[in-house]
Amino acid sequence: MRKNEFARPWETVNTAVVKGILARPGAVFAVIFLWRLALLVFAALPVPSNDAFFYDGPVVNLLLHGRYANPALGPALPISGAEMFCAYPPMYQAVLLGWMALFGVSAVSAMTLHLLLFGGYMLILLAIFRRLRVPGWAAAVGGAFLFVITFDDRPDSLAHVFGIAAVYAWVRSGRAGSGRAPWTWAMAGCAILGLATSVQLGALYCLLLWMGVLAQSVQGRGKLPLAPMAAMAAVPAGLAGLVALGFPHVWAGFMEHARQTPSLTGWRWPLPDEILKTVRNAPGVLAAAALLIWLGQSGVRSRKTGTARGTQVSAAAPPAGEADAAGDIRAIGLVTAAATLAALGIVAGGLFLLSPNSVLFVGPLQPLIVGGCLALLAAQPSGRPWLRAQVWLFVGLAAVGSIRAVGMTTWGVACAADAGYPSALRRVRSELNGCAPGNTVVLSSAYLYEAARHQELRWIHSDWMEPARRHRPSADWEGLLALKPARLILTQFDYYRRYLPLLAHLKTQPGLAQVQIVNTANLPAPDSIRRLQKVLQHISWAPVVVTVSWKSALEPLLICVDEIDEAPNVVPMGQAGLFFAFLETGLHLGIVRLGVAQHALPMGGFDRLGFLDVLEHPVADLAVGNRVADDLDELAGVHPCRLEPQSVETFAEVGLVIRMELARQVKAGFIDEPRQMHPPAHPLARASRINDFAHAPRMAGGSRSVNETSIDTGQRSSV
Repeated sequence: MRKNEFARPWETVNTAVVKGILARPGAVFAVIFLWRLALLVFAALPVPSNDAFFYDGPVVNLLLHGRYANPALGPALPISGAEMFCAYPPMYQAVLLGWMALFGVSAVSAMTLHLLLFGGYMLILLAIFRRLRVPGWAAAVGGAFLFVITFDDRPDSLAHVFGIAAVYAWVRSGRAGSGRAPWTWAMAGCAILGLATSVQLGALYCLLLWMGVLAQSVQGRGKLPLAPMAAMAAVPAGLAGLVALGFPHVWAGFMEHARQTPSLTGWRWPLPDEILKTVRNAPGVLAAAALLIWLGQSGVRSRKTGTARGTQVSAAAPPAGEADAAGDIRAIGLVTAAATLAALGIVAGGLFLLSPNSVLFVGPLQPLIVGGCLALLAAQPSGRPWLRAQVWLFVGLAAVGSIRAVGMTTWGVACAADAGYPSALRRVRSELNGCAPGNTVVLSSAYLYEAARHQELRWIHSDWMEPARRHRPSADWEGLLALKPARLILTQFDYYRRYLPLLAHLKTQPGLAQVQIVNTANLPAPDSIRRLQKVLQHISWAPVVVTVSWKSALEPLLICVDEIDEAPNVVPMGQAGLFFAFLETGLHLGIVRLGVAQHALPMGGFDRLGFLDVLEHPVADLAVGNRVADDLDELAGVHPCRLEPQSVETFAEVGLVIRMELARQVKAGFIDEPRQMHPPAHPLARASRINDFAHAPRMAGGSRSVNETSIDTGQRSSV
């Protein structure tokens, strides 16, 4: 009995505390902001994601080197990378420029700006809840979905501030009476600023506002504000036309990026990973949509039942309190329905038509949608147990969407204690200082803020080594071979999700490069565990440093050539494959059918200029000095493919003599001790002899394709 008597007051106290907290959504919002602030101050989290420096890079380069371009994008976007950044609308960069001019150029400086933008967004959201008179507990449960927002290092942070401010202005315009006009113009202005920050998010909020204002007008709650709504559509279209017609080069830079990363991917069926991403990032939208549909059907059935029973509607005006409450419900329903429909459009588009990452756009709308949905459900006579079940449903969904928030607070803080931002920055500086001037360094976005200070190096974004093209699994491999970076400094996320198979393949090519990989993380990050890669991502600062020593491309071709007689008839073929590998020398029947190796047609016929004196040799009719030492070497069979003596001229000097482009890819085996060949008609191949002892073990392996290379490294993407 005493235990029960003690438990009851304790439960009462707990219930009172919970109710007190839920009655003050401002306190919940403040706790969430303080949590984000603590993560930034003590652990420098969240780590800037892949897109962060794409948008911040031009401002960083402008402040450090005086040019508004992002050199890290140069291999893929020549205009935005080398001339002027015009891949995205400039409003975010204008705000970032003012911020970094005051507080310095660094990753932490950019992260702080995004935290403040997140705080501004929360304040406006809280103001909307209060203006709509949403119950405090409903706003607090909706605020729990703020934990879902953990990737906010793109222009999206500022675009959501403008978008939610436009929604606030619309809500104010519905209750302003005669003072409605200024708020409708404020709504249109904020929507236009959102479009000038992010085209996709600006379009999302414009869709929301157009649906809401039209529904408001249809309900008879005011005239349609034609001028502000027309300006909302005409101003962005006019600006786009002005840029396209008046500044065609700037428009070309914008389209250069739009063509490589189109938002429209074409109709498709969603993959399991895309469905999982949607459920994880937009659970509140999906649940609220289902409950609103159920709520609408229940209302229709109730009205039909009342009509069938002959219920009379009183002609007397309802009391003032009831009228105000009914007005609040209508306003909440209008805002919630418009936001839900707009968000559902983006979610459905991300599954079937748009880029899968489009689902991330609706995250900041979830608190508004969930809070409004719970307020509508609370106004229905469905009973407290049913309402309590709905509240717990949304709390559980918020917990599902908050997996990364929990991971950053636990595993992320542990990773920061192991190798946090200061130690990562020191290691990045050390590696950059160790590179020779002119070297190419590929870095993840989080480390490019520091690399941008090194003007003597060529620093490249790890996502943009070459133009982004769909259905090209070898794109990263081709970009790596084209750039030949001396260092790759990658986050745990980029290394394990994208570069691990690429570097593993490079290690299998010892004739191409030598690779050394140093992972500075002592505590494994979730990105290193395959089962967790799609659950918890990008929470570690510890860099993975890859040092690459590239082999010279001349080694397989120019071996021991020191004397080339002056002759105008040196015309090597653009790509030599015929007779070049040791396997092919014994397959002349398959190559020239029933002919012999010294067939009558001169090989010069295969050359572009077609010199008649270029005979059978498939590489070139190199006029090489013929001396006694060469003849003795050939007779002894020591080095039948070597042109004596052994010193090698430099490539530049040889290039001036032969004036040609050497073969692009040649097997290193340069017919050294080949199998049986017909008597050659060229001095270079005169040393061919039959040597069963030397040839048997080499020829036993069977034939393979010359220059056989394949790799599947995946495509460019973000979470």
